[in-house]
Amino acid sequence: MKIKCYRCNSIAVWCYSPGDVYACDEHVPRGCSCNIKDTGELDEDGNLIPILDEEGNCVEETDEHGRLLPCCEWDYNLYGHDEFDEDDYDRFMEQYSELNDE
Repeated sequence: MKIKCYRCNSIAVWCYSPGDVYACDEHVPRGCSCNIKDTGELDEDGNLIPILDEEGNCVEETDEHGRLLPCCEWDYNLYGHDEFDEDDYDRFMEQYSELNDE
């Protein structure tokens, strides 16, 4: 069974890795400093120099639809994220243990 978006009943194609939040493509928060475009050059402090727009704002990466990207901590799955229950966890840990024993 697929996990639903935290704001609507659509299939969640985004999962926030540090937490347990799932979102559809419409409701995923967009825009983050991790997606700022840079010139590839470093300033005197060793920081990457961002690309700025005409108004002096940092320019962020966008997707093929021109929308800002979510934070890099959001994981995308085109087919949606599956619910994960206790039995799934036990099977995963058993397989993981077997691989580490080899």
